[in-house]
Amino acid sequence: MRAIFCDVGGVILDESFYASLLSQAMRDALSKEGIGVTEQQMAAAIDRCVRTFVPGLRRALAWRFTKPDIDKCDRIADRVRESLAQWAEKNARRLTPGIRDVLAFLSESFVLVLAGNAPSRTKNVLAELEVLHFFAEPEVSEDIGLSKPDTRFFEYLLRKHDLKPEEVVMIGTASTTISSPPKSSACAPCS
Repeated sequence: MRAIFCDVGGVILDESFYASLLSQAMRDALSKEGIGVTEQQMAAAIDRCVRTFVPGLRRALAWRFTKPDIDKCDRIADRVRESLAQWAEKNARRLTPGIRDVLAFLSESFVLVLAGNAPSRTKNVLAELEVLHFFAEPEVSEDIGLSKPDTRFFEYLLRKHDLKPEEVVMIGTASTTISSPPKSSACAPCS
């Protein structure tokens, strides 16, 4: 093993709030477009999207409730992205306890690669929290233009860091994504 792909939320940053925040932001954005969705409907839609490895959760959720209206879908996905980014900018600045020491230890033996679905400004937060320097040429999904679990996201990171799938382990918290990654990603899961 030469490298470790690290998810951001739940691994580096404490984001235990994310699922409920996404659900509420999506329901609010849909409501502004005149579409009512219950908590249970949203939870089921999120679960279905995660289990089927959709590329781009926000857009997939918006499409689930707006198809075939692509313009409405785009407006909702953009509103949710902004809502989550604004919240994260103000609140998501807590490291998972002990993670700085873990990253320091791992970076002595392995190439550490960010593998998170996050806005680009998340790197500023990681720099402020003094952990960004542990990662080789850090990029997140917004920089790359792809999101997990899309296998092209992992393929991009492998190419960029000149790695083979068998040389990498992925550390994350989303058990449906990490413990059973798409077969074509070929990255060893570690949850």
